[in-house]
Amino acid sequence: MAESEGIDIIRESDTSILVAAYLADSLGAKITSGTTTYRLWHVVPTSGALETYDFSDNTFKTGAVTTATAALTHRTAENGTRNTGVWTARLATLTGFTVGDKYYVEVSH
Repeated sequence: MAESEGIDIIRESDTSILVAAYLADSLGAKITSGTTTYRLWHVVPTSGALETYDFSDNTFKTGAVTTATAALTHRTAENGTRNTGVWTARLATLTGFTVGDKYYVEVSH
């Protein structure tokens, strides 16, 4: 598994969230290929329990989920000539999110 050098979750507007992660291997080399996914958890304010985001129906669940991960895409810079180690995904359905609640993201490569 790759070491994550930084993960950001940015609420772009009322209609989407951007997940952006910089990934490097154990020697510090940028990860620019392969399969990279992310998963989301919601902390239930009243109990502290974790709910997992189900990408199949865009809801958070305490039980089993159908689709627990979604893909991230590697991004290049300088007109596609420079590998960056930056991976992104946009989540466009926010109906399962509550303003002010706490969420966590896990990125795997």
